[in-house]
Amino acid sequence: MAIDSGPRSRWAVVLDSDESAQVLHVFGDVNPSNATELYSELMQASVPGKTIVLDLSECRYVDPMICTTLLRAHEALGSSFRVIAAQSKR
Repeated sequence: MAIDSGPRSRWAVVLDSDESAQVLHVFGDVNPSNATELYSELMQASVPGKTIVLDLSECRYVDPMICTTLLRAHEALGSSFRVIAAQSKR
């Protein structure tokens, strides 16, 4: 399932699911303007007994302010929440 935040959006989310995990692959820019929507997508993808993986490895930009959203997700999902991020290309 692909989720796009609109025609002027600069980001998209693709949800993959298997027996053990729900993986949200995020593409584009993640910043405070779409943090609430990202949190909502994480909560909607949550399935009891499955790990929730947020894959940020294909993002062009992740604003440091997004850490608050990640902390909120961890508080809500607990140890079933994982984040994948690529090393900076600087």
